[in-house]
Amino acid sequence: MTGKIIYIIINTIHNMSVMMSKTQNIDDGLKALLIWRDLEISNETINNINNSETICNFKAFPEFTIIRLHKQIKKYRTEYTRKTKKDWRLATINEIYKAELIW
Repeated sequence: MTGKIIYIIINTIHNMSVMMSKTQNIDDGLKALLIWRDLEISNETINNINNSETICNFKAFPEFTIIRLHKQIKKYRTEYTRKTKKDWRLATINEIYKAELIW
């Protein structure tokens, strides 16, 4: 019984460290877009995103808005759609920036 518990704990710690290393190695624009679009951080989702979708005219924008406020992102998605009349799931980082939301 204790062997199974130890295995589960070790496996959980390993999975957490792998997930942390993935998030620490990705660009802020990409990380912000994944958060914005409510996508899981995985090789498949990362490969499906074009690099041009993650670029912003204001380089600090992704970190100081979407990444920092990720727990409240739903209200910003709603505001984006209301203001631009566009689907938030298709927005690029630069389009979100240009929408001039009040963060």
